[in-house]
Amino acid sequence: MDKVDPFTITSLGSAIEEKRCQIQIGKEVKEKTAKRYSKNRKFTKEEDERLRELVKLYGEGHWIKVAENMPGRNRKQVRERYVNFVKKERSFAEFTIEEDSLILDFVQTKGRRWILISNLLPGRTPIMIKNRYYAKLRHLTRPLKPTNELPNNLQGANL
Repeated sequence: MDKVDPFTITSLGSAIEEKRCQIQIGKEVKEKTAKRYSKNRKFTKEEDERLRELVKLYGEGHWIKVAENMPGRNRKQVRERYVNFVKKERSFAEFTIEEDSLILDFVQTKGRRWILISNLLPGRTPIMIKNRYYAKLRHLTRPLKPTNELPNNLQGANL
C-alpha cells in the first residue's frame, strides 16, 4: 500500500473548499445579474431621458456603448425601448384607412415584411404595424368559409 502524503490530503481538502466557494460566489453573481437585467423592471422617465441623451451622443446603432452607460440595461433593452417608445418620430395617432389599406396591399403582394412596410409609413414602427395587422386586419384577408350548419343556439329548433 502506498503511503499517503498528508500535505496532499490537506491541499485536496482546501481545493474542494475553494471550489465550493467559487460555486457559491457564482450563484451570488448570477442572482445579482438576474436582478440587474430583470425583464420585468420598467423603464423610468429618468432612464428614458438618459437614453435620449446617450443616443444623441453616440448615435443610433451604437447600442453597446449606450447600454454600458445605462446600469442594469443591456443593448437589446435599450434599442427596443428607443425604437419603440422613446424615438420622437413615433406616431401615437390612430391608424388611418389609408394606412390600413397600404398594410393590407403590401402583405398580400410581398408578404409580412414589417420593416419594409414601416419605411413606407413614417412614425410607425414595425411592431406597431405587425400588431395592427394581427389585431384588426388579418381577418379581412381570409376568405369566408361557407357553412351549412346552423349556429349552436338554433340547432334543433323547428324553422
